[in-house]
Amino acid sequence: MSDDKTQLGEERNLVNIHESYSARNWARTFGCSLAALKEAVNAVGPSADSVRRYLAQR
Repeated sequence: MSDDKTQLGEERNLVNIHESYSARNWARTFGCSLAALKEAVNAVGPSADSVRRYLAQR
């Protein structure tokens, strides 16, 4: 993924846990810890919808 923080298109719906600013923003969006976010991405992949569903089931 690029370092462009104004992502457009499909990248906008992918959770990037490899860039610290992106991981922090996603964790804040989902209301979870970075550890929980990484667990979710490792379990279901980077799709924001899949991660959201996974975290809701916890």
